[in-house]
Amino acid sequence: MDLPRVGSLPSSDSVPSLPAQAVSAPQTGVELAELTAPPVPETANARRRIAIKSIRQQREAVRQRLLASRLESLPQLEARWRAEIESEYDLARWIAEWDAEWFQAFQAYGRQRFFPLFETVFYPSSDSRHKQAQLTLSELAQRFTEQETQLQQALQARLGRVEQEIAVRMRAKRRAFERQVEQEVDQILASQPDLCELYLPMLERLPPTEALRSNLPLVKVQFSEEDLDRAVRLRIDRAERVQAQILRRLATEWATSRG
Repeated sequence: MDLPRVGSLPSSDSVPSLPAQAVSAPQTGVELAELTAPPVPETANARRRIAIKSIRQQREAVRQRLLASRLESLPQLEARWRAEIESEYDLARWIAEWDAEWFQAFQAYGRQRFFPLFETVFYPSSDSRHKQAQLTLSELAQRFTEQETQLQQALQARLGRVEQEIAVRMRAKRRAFERQVEQEVDQILASQPDLCELYLPMLERLPPTEALRSNLPLVKVQFSEEDLDRAVRLRIDRAERVQAQILRRLATEWATSRG
């Protein structure tokens, strides 16, 4: 077994000693540049926008379902409203009055056509009085038709005006009911926490820092004198002790193995 030789280490004569030194740094001013927070990554902003859009769509879907459930009773309400409004106009009385007027006109028409009709039966068709009676009957029938049409148009115009008024009042009631339902639904949703504010708080940029200027104090560094010759001697002595220990151990093991 080859052991390192102590003589291979550098001698103490070849290592110089370092004198004590002092280094001074003059007082100077150091200016730190302005620091700004890094921008929020665009991917985070994009994901936040997508999440906010999804939450708002879900909130609107819930709102529409609530509105639809509360508007299911609207047809029954409209039927009741219409009956109440029609009762104010007394349409049955108007129809009865029209029926009475038409009956009076029909009776007058029947009385007027009695004698011409008798003449068509009494006189032969070749007689001029028969022909005149036929002409009179045609004129009476035409006038009655015109009178009946006028009565019907007057009734339809009156009913049409009433129908328009009823439609306007019905639309007003419907809009008022829908606004009331919307307000109730909005109040219900407003009482619920906003998921955007709860789970997606606003990403705020940190305010930029102001430029700082600081004066560094005078720095003085003192290096103490070090004896390099003594350090080398200590290393040589340690190496010799380690070598002696190894040799004694080897000798002990050899002697033990030889008895």
